[in-house]
Amino acid sequence: MIEALCQGLKPAFEQEDERLIYRLGHSLYATRRIDDALYADAIAAFGEPAVVELVGVFGYYALVAMTLNVFQVRRGTDTPLPFAEP
Repeated sequence: MIEALCQGLKPAFEQEDERLIYRLGHSLYATRRIDDALYADAIAAFGEPAVVELVGVFGYYALVAMTLNVFQVRRGTDTPLPFAEP
């Protein structure tokens, strides 16, 4: 699954809830929106409070990633990153 994500491919999920979370994140990062049908699916599966939390987690991840990238924060070791940076 991680290898698929690193390659920009859609992972093969075993559980529908995992697939739905991936769809939410993919939609948010690709379009900055979640369409009505996807929103309804997420609310039905997780409930509105959990969807609010998921959106918050996606936003927090973006904040942390941007901060680390802009200020070129590194791990402080010679160990190479597990993936190639663009």
